[in-house]
Amino acid sequence: MKGGSIGFRLAAWYCAVFALGLAAFGVAAWFAMRASIYHAIDDELRDRIRGVTLFMENQISALSLPEIRDEFREHSVLGPGGDLFQVCDQSGQWLYRSVPLENANVTIALPASLPASRFQDMRIENHRLRFYSQRIAVHGKEYTVQVASLMTEAYEALERFRLILLLAAPVLLLVASAGGYWLSTRALPRWTLFHEWRNESASKTWSSASACRRRETNCSVCPRLSTRCFPGWLSPCGG
Repeated sequence: MKGGSIGFRLAAWYCAVFALGLAAFGVAAWFAMRASIYHAIDDELRDRIRGVTLFMENQISALSLPEIRDEFREHSVLGPGGDLFQVCDQSGQWLYRSVPLENANVTIALPASLPASRFQDMRIENHRLRFYSQRIAVHGKEYTVQVASLMTEAYEALERFRLILLLAAPVLLLVASAGGYWLSTRALPRWTLFHEWRNESASKTWSSASACRRRETNCSVCPRLSTRCFPGWLSPCGG
């Protein structure tokens, strides 16, 4: 009964430590996946800004404003990310504004009020979007370009990953607990035998030491007898 109790306590400690480690791993894995998804989306938004900048450098000087808007519309359909971007100049005039962003009345910062590029997360019409705004200069004029990306699929992927972690964690914990209990029950009898052998050896050693002390007491009556009791001793008695 005592051995079973010790085995159960060992398995309980193993289960608790494994549960803490599994929880830490799950939280770290979720945040790592979230950071990876955001990093990929941010890189895509930066690439789209570079594409818009290159397009403006090649087309804006030779076209009128209506023609620029038509070219932007074609560029948005053919380019990556779809029609989710808007461009304004330093006076606030729109060069292009996609219909979804215009209908949602999404604001944009003027080039003078945008000292550095920035990311924003917003919810528009029950959709989560991530925005990236950057100030650019084309042919001596400054513009603000703002692109957006839908985050629906990204959040769905994160939710699926979270459910996988929540479903897998109890199963792994049960398997690890059963394995820990089995190992503790296998190792405990050997430890018990070793403990009993150590106690028995200590008892025999103590008995031998007690017998030697008794012989030493008996032989101390005559130093001659000490040489017979303890041959390795030097006796003060002659012959």
